[in-house]
Amino acid sequence: MQIHKEYFPSFGIDSPQTPVCKLTVLSVGQAGDCAAYEGIVPAHSERLADLWDSLAEEVRLGGSKIAENRARDMFDLGEMSYRR
Repeated sequence: MQIHKEYFPSFGIDSPQTPVCKLTVLSVGQAGDCAAYEGIVPAHSERLADLWDSLAEEVRLGGSKIAENRARDMFDLGEMSYRR
């Protein structure tokens, strides 16, 4: 599974905020096809790789599927077919 992270800036609200990012996950099937999903998740330190893996799995299972052209812009899909 490959992931792409886009961090959102803090907006300067007076109350404490949890930083968030849009996580896009590329899921490759056993048949060599793929699909990409995205969701908003809490932004965590890069050192917490296990946490990113579990968040990526949650996005894969419950995130919104993105269009093929967006997925091809983010990930190197090569000749893989994109699940519709």
